Amino acid sequence: MSGFKIITDSASDLPSSYLKQHDIGMVPFYITADGNTYLRDKIEIDTDEFYKRQRERKQFFKTSLPSVQDYVDEFSKYGADTDILCLCLSSGLSGSHQSAMNAANILKEENPQRNIIAIDSFTASLGYGMKVIEAVKCREKGKTAEQAANLLSKNWAEIALAVDDLEYLLMGGRVSKVQAFAGGLLNIKPVIRMTGGKLVPHTKVRGRSKVMAALIQILDEGIGQDPSAYKLTVMHSDCHEDAEALRAQIEERYNKKGEVLMEPVGLVIGVHVGPAVLAVAYLKDTEI
Repeated sequence: MSGFKIITDSASDLPSSYLKQHDIGMVPFYITADGNTYLRDKIEIDTDEFYKRQRERKQFFKTSLPSVQDYVDEFSKYGADTDILCLCLSSGLSGSHQSAMNAANILKEENPQRNIIAIDSFTASLGYGMKVIEAVKCREKGKTAEQAANLLSKNWAEIALAVDDLEYLLMGGRVSKVQAFAGGLLNIKPVIRMTGGKLVPHTKVRGRSKVMAALIQILDEGIGQDPSAYKLTVMHSDCHEDAEALRAQIEERYNKKGEVLMEPVGLVIGVHVGPAVLAVAYLKDTEI
């Protein structure tokens, strides 16, 4: 395939079929379960298996970022004359981007002619998965890696997600035992937004039935009077039927039938929020 090489980490949550079809390299995160396993995301454990374990065993998982060597190994698969554009999970959540930058610098020291651009997405999951898709469009239109990087960096997706069970935030140290207990007792569902590259509390709703309305309200506020100018996505963690219902509402509301991408939230975010999460993301179209 002509043009530059596109690489992303596994937290972009694009399906493997899309990565393969468009010749996109993927550097995996790692996951540990109860401290005694060490599996590569989307290679040795997939999203379905992860959420099955999470629901059935109530295991406490942790993730580890790709190492500098992981990125060196991936970048080194391609000749020194191949330009590389790499999109990484927000630096506010992970050191994946720093690993990619360090790897690029190592290879450039060995060969100053190498052109490797690593971009901090300042977002997560399909929030930058959509940007990877834009990178593919840039390449198809004959843009250079530098031109694509400049275009992609103009704006980033906004994400909002509603957490169903505070236990996973408790296990990850994101809420206190008192907050988790009170939230469970009152059937509270926190809504979290991605701001400045980090996940921050936005609001709370009581009951699962109000979750979709809260997420659609965020979309209403974010895309204003011109939804046609935005790409929209729905994400979920092992609650496919709810996600389909949410997507149907969004497509009808914004006249985007068949245009709203839907994929599972991967384990990199899923370890912190647990199953039954619903999320939306919106991204203003980039003129390519």
